[in-house]
Amino acid sequence: MELFEGDIGMIAEDFKIETERLLLRPFFIEDCPAMLRIQSNPVMTEFTPDHPWKSIDDAYNFLHFAQKLYKDENIIEGFRYFFAVVEKNSNQVIGYCGIGGPEFDRTLTEVFYSIDHPFWGQGYATETTKALLHYGFEHLNLKKIVGFAEKRNLASLRVLEKAGLIRKGVISGMQAQYDYFNDEIYFELNKNEWVQGIYPNHAEKES
Repeated sequence: MELFEGDIGMIAEDFKIETERLLLRPFFIEDCPAMLRIQSNPVMTEFTPDHPWKSIDDAYNFLHFAQKLYKDENIIEGFRYFFAVVEKNSNQVIGYCGIGGPEFDRTLTEVFYSIDHPFWGQGYATETTKALLHYGFEHLNLKKIVGFAEKRNLASLRVLEKAGLIRKGVISGMQAQYDYFNDEIYFELNKNEWVQGIYPNHAEKES
C-alpha cells in the first residue's frame, strides 16, 4: 500500500508517494546532475519527440519549470503532479513520472513515466505507474486515467498493461503539431475498473 504524506493540493516540499522500493517526490534544483545524466542518454528519447539533453542548462530549465508547476496550477492546468522517482535503497534519482493532460487534449489525464536505462527490467516503471493510479483515483478523485505508448516500445506497452490499463485502440488524425502521437497505442482505465482490479467485489457505481 502506498503512503501519501504532505499537502495533496498544491505540492509542498515534503509531499511524497512511497511504495515498497520507490519514493515519488517533488523535484529540487539539486536534482539537476541526475536528470542531466538520465536525459542525455539517447536511448531515453528514442520513442519520444524529445531530444537528448546537451548541458546542465537543459536540466535546470526543466526543473525550474517543474517547481513553477507546483505553485501555480494555471501554468498548465492539472500538470502540477510531476515527480522525481527515487530508489529508496540508494537514494538515487532514477527517473520522473506524473499525471497530467497530454499536449493535444488537456481535458484528459495521462499517466506517464521515464526510468533511467540502467534500471530497466526491474519492475520500477510498473511500480511507479501503479502508485500514480492509486494516487489519481484515491486522492485526486479522478474518474479516468489514460496512457499512450509508441507501438514499437514493447516494454512500455507491457508496463501499461501490467499496471492494469486497458488497450483501447490506435491514435490517428492528430493535427500537424501533434503528429508524433499518431499511431501510438491508446490505453485507459476508469475508476470503477481500477476498484474492481484492486478490491474485487467492492466496485463503486459509476456516476
